[in-house]
Amino acid sequence: HSVATRPVSGFSFGTSTPGLGLPRVKFGSSPATSLLGGTSQTQHAEVTKEAVPDRAIKWERETPMPHGLSFPYAEPFGDKVYVFGGSTASDPSRMTMEYDSVWNQWEMRSEMPAEVCTQGCTVALNEKIYLVGGEQRLCYSYTPQSDSWNVHSQPTEVYDGSSSATAWNGKILLIGNKSAEEYDPEQD
Repeated sequence: HSVATRPVSGFSFGTSTPGLGLPRVKFGSSPATSLLGGTSQTQHAEVTKEAVPDRAIKWERETPMPHGLSFPYAEPFGDKVYVFGGSTASDPSRMTMEYDSVWNQWEMRSEMPAEVCTQGCTVALNEKIYLVGGEQRLCYSYTPQSDSWNVHSQPTEVYDGSSSATAWNGKILLIGNKSAEEYDPEQD
């Protein structure tokens, strides 16, 4: 059975890319890069960059993450990718790391608020990145410009690792297996 693909910016589903070499979990991307990174045993971050002029996919090992994490959240924001939480080899993490794709460097940022969020989602809306849902029913926002966190109203349902969130009409839609909720940051 064949699947039709439509090229978008020189890339289409069904196109093979070079292998990564090491298994990865979670990713994020900025306009010209995609970041894949880390497990609790490694601190590697591999980045794909568009090779000019032919726009071929090329994997390069970039500056290692300051700390290896399993199952972190990653969210692109401008030319940077923010990595939140996840787990170290022994414990849940509240770390926030910022990868600058222009300067190819990592910076540690303010830790997440007191409770760790497991199996949640991230979504960028306006000037903030929201970490929502999860087993703990949390809603946090992170403001990259001020490197600050805020705690917001909790979702009414528990959302596990199969949930997703998206920004839509100035609100956040949190969707899980059995329920969906709309969150309006202007009303909280």
